[in-house]
Amino acid sequence: MKERKKRTNTIPEMLVYLACNRGKNKWDIKEALKKSYSNVFQTIPKLLADNLIRVSKTEEGSKNPKIQVEHYELTYSGLLAALQEIDWKHIDTVVNNYAEMEPLLFGKWGFFEEKGIKNVIIQRLQAAVVYFQLQRGKKWYRIQEGPSEENVKILVETKGKETAERALWRHKQIVGNLTDSVLGFNLYLHPKNEDERVKEEMRVLQILSEDQDIKRYLQKQIKFWKETYSNIWNNVLGFEEWFKTL
Repeated sequence: MKERKKRTNTIPEMLVYLACNRGKNKWDIKEALKKSYSNVFQTIPKLLADNLIRVSKTEEGSKNPKIQVEHYELTYSGLLAALQEIDWKHIDTVVNNYAEMEPLLFGKWGFFEEKGIKNVIIQRLQAAVVYFQLQRGKKWYRIQEGPSEENVKILVETKGKETAERALWRHKQIVGNLTDSVLGFNLYLHPKNEDERVKEEMRVLQILSEDQDIKRYLQKQIKFWKETYSNIWNNVLGFEEWFKTL
């Protein structure tokens, strides 16, 4: 009996390929993945429609100048989707290809390596991807980009800045954020706790603060959470006073 060939899913394979090989065209993808033309040519429009890839450039065909050849790269959503599927031994290549999409993570990769904490950052990145998957399912990346700038502007104009900020905060809490999950993770730990895990987190935080961009980011995060929990605490006190009157 002839053995049936194992069927593979073209979409994750293409996302992973473009994560490691930015700016490739349909023929590059077809040859690299050993797919049929029809398979690749039918999948590309789906990825474009789902905002997982975009056209990075268009050029004339080498054999026929009348044919416009499109080259593709991942969108931010596509990058997040690819991170669910990649072999993590290729993460350095992905980081180098898409450094501008996560400037405080991928853009600081050399700094992490120089300071000896790259493996810690990779572990946190893996944990963040797994957490988002569990939280939202396989399609979490579809809503990761959040409200458009135009929608945010309309929200500010119609509801006010405070309401808009609360809406954005709720969205951020629901869908997560790679930078916050990887770099801001240690802000939740109690600095007076002396167990080994917290000591390690504080050590990494100290190293991260040596980079001025990351330090400013962490200061902003601390201010945000300080104000957030201050407001929550004031609400608790208000409920307490109201409860006393019952």
